[in-house]
Amino acid sequence: MDNLPPITLMPHGYCLSWQPGLIAALVIGNLLIALAYFTIPLVILKFIRQRRDIDFRNLHWLFAGFIVTCGVTHFLHVVELWYPVYYFEAVMDMLTAVISVVAAALLWKLLPIIVGLPSSNQLIAANEELKKVGEALQDRETQLRSLGDSLPDSFLFQYILEGDKPRFLYISSGIERLNGVRVEIAMQDAMMLLGQIAPEQREAYATAQAASQRDMSDFSMDLHVLRTDGEWRWLQLKSRPRRNSDGQVVWDGIATDITDRHLLESEINRLAQAVEQSPTGLLITDPQGTVQYTNSAYTRITGYDFGQAYAKGRMLREIISDEITETEYVAIQEKLKAGKPWSGVLRHHHRSGRLYWEQITVSPIYDNEARLASYLYLVADVTEQRNSEADLKLRSKALERANADLTRFADVSAHHLMEPTRRLTSYVQLLRAQVTGIPGLIQDEELRSSLDYIEHDAARLRTMVRDVQLYLAAGMPRGEVVMEDANAVLNTLQQRFAPQLSSQRVTLDIEPLPLAMLDRPRLTDLFSVLLDNALRHGQSTDPDRASTIRISGEREEGFSRYRIRDNGCGISSVYLERVFEIFERLSVANNEGGTGIGLSIARRIVESRHGRIWIENLHGGGVMVVFELPDGA
Repeated sequence: MDNLPPITLMPHGYCLSWQPGLIAALVIGNLLIALAYFTIPLVILKFIRQRRDIDFRNLHWLFAGFIVTCGVTHFLHVVELWYPVYYFEAVMDMLTAVISVVAAALLWKLLPIIVGLPSSNQLIAANEELKKVGEALQDRETQLRSLGDSLPDSFLFQYILEGDKPRFLYISSGIERLNGVRVEIAMQDAMMLLGQIAPEQREAYATAQAASQRDMSDFSMDLHVLRTDGEWRWLQLKSRPRRNSDGQVVWDGIATDITDRHLLESEINRLAQAVEQSPTGLLITDPQGTVQYTNSAYTRITGYDFGQAYAKGRMLREIISDEITETEYVAIQEKLKAGKPWSGVLRHHHRSGRLYWEQITVSPIYDNEARLASYLYLVADVTEQRNSEADLKLRSKALERANADLTRFADVSAHHLMEPTRRLTSYVQLLRAQVTGIPGLIQDEELRSSLDYIEHDAARLRTMVRDVQLYLAAGMPRGEVVMEDANAVLNTLQQRFAPQLSSQRVTLDIEPLPLAMLDRPRLTDLFSVLLDNALRHGQSTDPDRASTIRISGEREEGFSRYRIRDNGCGISSVYLERVFEIFERLSVANNEGGTGIGLSIARRIVESRHGRIWIENLHGGGVMVVFELPDGA
């Protein structure tokens, strides 16, 4: 066998007998396959080069190599028709096999991940959902910006620092109302707003901003700013820092006009100083008698300072007087439990042991839920007053001063109470307008009822504040006390009440009236509250009988008498005196919106002129209010 000739490898063409048609088919087919296999990797390589964020890059390289080796193998099929390069083909087959096995193994390993990849339909659906989310976010941003522009006493802002200078990214239109600066100007020049800050506050503001940037902490400041029109206002600035995608610190915040609050705080401080310097002693305790506050006058009158009064731990009875009888104490308790203040003159022991006469008034104070929260005690040493009459006059003057202070306090309080209620009503109306544009919310019955309740209670609070203010002012003269023409006053009131008389189908019958010794403003208030009371409670209960209010009067020696009659349902005899108490109402079962102060105002006005007022039930239904005013000063 060693003598056998060496085996010579033959080209494939011999195996195919060099048939032209078959040779041509093999050449063309394999060359086209090789050309395709060489082209496809170029596309893959170009794809992964342009999409550097693509996943499974190694797998793409393996596929490219596998396809290239397959292309080489097919090219060798053509070469082998003429040249027997079988060893080279074997090497390429092995290389192809290795690449194929590695690719197959990697494919099996990546199969769970690849299977979990979203399909094109899923990607399209996700893209549509993302688009909807983006549109919703854009709508929400528009709504929020619109809400920010609607804030009546505030403006929203976003800003960054470029170097040491701020630049606004967003600012709502409220800046035009608060600072007097147009939005576009503020966006262009944020330093203009910093220039409005009071000079003495600028360093503190810069320090607070630097600390906020350093610690990424919130900061809040009350800033005194000078508007472009020259008016000084107080703004409360609240800001919170965050980092955006570029790592920049962005402050989101809100600025609110708190000028009224500052003025109120100043007024409260002034009133607190007045209370502390008042000659009248003031003590506040909780319902159990634990001392919560005393002023200097209380210490001077009783000998007890706050710490001593707190440590003594006296009960309500002991605080009022340590010489009070059980009967007197029960009577005081009944009045206080009914929600009414009690006042009296009692003997009391000073801390030193001596007895003195004390004028004391105890008033219950209730919280927002109408629960008893505390007791207010006003005390005065009246020992000398009880020993001297030229003293009765001093007491009268002190009382007038106290009334004047109380009236002024009521005016100031009314001003600062009315403003928040007006704003509350405005906010409710604004919120109602806002929710109207939000689908689903306007149909929320509970939300609509809550808005109605807030609006109704705010209006009722304004009415009560106005009536309390009128009640406190009723005992103070507001003009020269002369004989006034009651007919002229009622003619004016008849025009004012005309819409109400018409809507309630009430006839007002006014007979000629005598002159009244009362200043015109208070005479107007007197007839106004009595007419209002008659309209509220004097409508006829008989549908066949028209409702009528008759006003008549006559002169007697030394005084004038006036009568206001209605033909309503009348009132129980047990209420004939109680209706003149403050906050008592003729009918607690109705919901006419009255505050129960009107008749109290009437009595206060009449008694301030040493007159008298009362109510009588009329035969056949209805009531008659009668008041008399003396001619004397």
